[in-house]
Amino acid sequence: MVMENNNMPTEDELQEKALYDIVQYLPLSSVYLKEGNTLNDVIKIIESSDELSDNEQKAIAENLPVIKAVLRDRPELGKAKISNMSWKDNDGDGKRDYDPEGMQACTFERDNQVYISFRGTPKRAWIDNAKGFVRDLNLLEVVATALKLVSDVHHFSPSIMNNSLLRSNTGEIVEVLGKLGEIASKNLMPQNDISTMDNESDVKLNNIFDQELYKYTSPMQEEALAYMEFLKHPSDGRQSVLDKYENVYVTGHSKGGNEATLVTMVYSDVIDRCISSDGQGFSPEFIEYMKKTLGEDRFKSIQDTQMYGFHGNNDYVSPLGKSAIIEENKIYFDTGIKLEKFFDIFGNHFPITMIDEKTGEIARITEQGPIGKFIALISKKLMALNETDRQDAALVAMLPLQYPYAKGIQMFDKPTDLVWDSIDIYTSLKNGVSVLSNIVSESLMEEEGKEFVDYVVGELGDKSVLIRGLGNAYYAVKSVDKAITTINHWMDGMLEYVKNDWDEFNRTLDKYNEQDIVKDKDLENLKKCEAYGTSDLGTVAINYAKTKELVNILDEMNDLVEGRILPEMEDIADTLRRLSFWRVEVRDWTDIKDSIEKSNNTRKRFKERAINYYNSCEIMEAKFVAGMYGGK
Repeated sequence: MVMENNNMPTEDELQEKALYDIVQYLPLSSVYLKEGNTLNDVIKIIESSDELSDNEQKAIAENLPVIKAVLRDRPELGKAKISNMSWKDNDGDGKRDYDPEGMQACTFERDNQVYISFRGTPKRAWIDNAKGFVRDLNLLEVVATALKLVSDVHHFSPSIMNNSLLRSNTGEIVEVLGKLGEIASKNLMPQNDISTMDNESDVKLNNIFDQELYKYTSPMQEEALAYMEFLKHPSDGRQSVLDKYENVYVTGHSKGGNEATLVTMVYSDVIDRCISSDGQGFSPEFIEYMKKTLGEDRFKSIQDTQMYGFHGNNDYVSPLGKSAIIEENKIYFDTGIKLEKFFDIFGNHFPITMIDEKTGEIARITEQGPIGKFIALISKKLMALNETDRQDAALVAMLPLQYPYAKGIQMFDKPTDLVWDSIDIYTSLKNGVSVLSNIVSESLMEEEGKEFVDYVVGELGDKSVLIRGLGNAYYAVKSVDKAITTINHWMDGMLEYVKNDWDEFNRTLDKYNEQDIVKDKDLENLKKCEAYGTSDLGTVAINYAKTKELVNILDEMNDLVEGRILPEMEDIADTLRRLSFWRVEVRDWTDIKDSIEKSNNTRKRFKERAINYYNSCEIMEAKFVAGMYGGK
């Protein structure tokens, strides 16, 4: 069984939750669905549609086999009815309630329960994710950013400037930026937050949350809140599904999982259970706001009994941000992803990995994997940053997912959407790259980083010369880092050791000098002791023998660096020079090699000083002992 206690979701609940999450990735908004269509009806309609795009057909091919596998295992789930589709006109105003390329949600009603399901990762979701890790910017910051962009528009990356969408709508974009300038001239009010300018009503969301909530939420999160408000108070006067059914579940994958946890905290009075799959967390400020608004006890109760996570073991999204779901309530499943090339890593986030395609049952339960742990470490460091650095780094982290993975700026229908995100990205890029690279570099040197590299090299090392070369480079640097740590530890120990001995030596001399003469009996007592022995005068020798141990360690380190690490790094540099497609200058790599060699030379000099110290102590001790016995 999955559960360790009676509160954890059952395997049947996880399976049903996974089914609805995966259904959300079918092109539901592109086919004609009616309120009350069963899931079996939905599948028939999807399969019979012949006017779908290539991407929509691809989505069907990827997700439908898994859906059918679940329904073979649990035929009763095919009777679940789809309703409250966000992409339809539910309020009768003649247009869709929500753009299907933004937040998408619907409900699945079956027997005495309803599942509220949020879809993940629409067009701008990755950049929107980054915005969910910080509070809204002050109005002046937004305006200043826009004006800076106007003056430096030529700094747009070529890939953006060459986009036909941007080029063909230059006039509209300039108009938008000009309006921002007008706002700046009329509203230079540092104390005002952009989120509150148009929201000064005393109306509270679910009678608890005021407009301060929107300081901590992204645009798509706010759409999810609005959708929940629609479910709670239907505009057509019909009974709310929240009141109609005995059990109310909220679920979602990725961005949808994040939205599911958000609405659960806000509407905890009507939601029985939330199961988020691969959903990211929030900003630390958001979590503190929730604790303050709900009260510590109520917030803890929601965490303990209402919110659960179902995450891929190597998922890279769920570890991001500060999770509202406690670790004890997270279940990890084996995604089953095998790496044939590096970008196969992205497959660890696919919703279909929740289900065994052959049986239709949930995937095998396991523990968090090396990718998940590594991303969790990076996220922990990110969340500890100030808000500016955190936002910049988060935006940079989402860029590879927004553009290469989510097909770049072609994902934007409106040029103004591209402008808003471009403003954020442009102003965050330089600092974000610096902050993120430092955190990643630091994390790679920790245990989670080593496990991550071990995993990638183990999976791809025999398939990719590049991965194998980078792995060797990492292990070389890691060896140096470990060696330096060891040397520093020994040096600290030696310094403390010498200091203690020196202090004891001085205390002994002080005691000796306080006496007028050394009496004959004192000398007799000394003769009864070993050369390093004690008498009434105390300990009189310096134990410097460990200096030899330090010298031996330094010799071993020199052999490691000069005999193995530096030659291996030179071999790697030669390999990189032969890779014509490699775009990083080899000079950067050789600079690292030179730095390691320079550090090793410093250790050589320290070794010489340690030997000199040993010899000096040996001479001093001989003279001291001789002096104590009346010799020279």
